[in-house]
Amino acid sequence: MSLEMLNFQLFGLINASANPNPLLVKFAIFISHDLVTIFVIGLLALTFFRPKRFKIPAIKAAVFTAITSIIAALIDKFYYHPRPFALNLGHKLIHHAATNSFPSHHMLAMSSMALAFLLFSREKLVGSICLALAWLVGWSRVYLGVHFPVDIIGAFLLALFINILGNLVLCKYLEFRKSQQKPSAHT
Repeated sequence: MSLEMLNFQLFGLINASANPNPLLVKFAIFISHDLVTIFVIGLLALTFFRPKRFKIPAIKAAVFTAITSIIAALIDKFYYHPRPFALNLGHKLIHHAATNSFPSHHMLAMSSMALAFLLFSREKLVGSICLALAWLVGWSRVYLGVHFPVDIIGAFLLALFINILGNLVLCKYLEFRKSQQKPSAHT
């Protein structure tokens, strides 16, 4: 079985049925649209009210999310994968243009922010909650018919890669800066 066929089969399992539960649809729409905004406002509020604990993870989250967004824009420019509804698959429950589906920008941004807290701070609980919310958003995008599962998984993996690489580069840069600040033995 090809990856594309597996992707289609997983989509069929997650996507809403022809007669979905109206409460589940409302929940999925809330998760897909409103939770992202609440998520960002929540992280900003934590950063504002707990500046010492959240400053570095918040800066990393912002920088790594900006980098992942730039990479996603480049992917959009050079690679096109249709959304499920553009292929007449499943049930589309929200309006969405037939733009590139890979990677999911919602999942990419939320995963990137969550991973910055989960992997590179003492705020493991905050990061874990944020990552669970990111996966919930990913589920909602597939359930509502605007993304394939591979779009969600690919977005998460891209966010993970950028967070790990970005943190390694940052650590090397800080080590370099620290080594440059040491007084010379000849003076």
